[in-house]
Amino acid sequence: MSWGPRAWRLLLVVPIAAPVLVIAVRPDRPRPCGIPLFYWLHLACCLLSVAVTTVVNRKIGKAR
Repeated sequence: MSWGPRAWRLLLVVPIAAPVLVIAVRPDRPRPCGIPLFYWLHLACCLLSVAVTTVVNRKIGKAR
């Protein structure tokens, strides 16, 4: 299956929607390594954003 550049851009919705899920977490508990889970999830969202943006950028660059 060959995706066009438009379809790859749809993946950019993931980093936009992921931080919305962090709101559902209780901000104080649990605490992995002494740091509230809330902060770990925000860090994961940042890494997810970088990964998805990199993949989309490379795929769209190859399509041009």
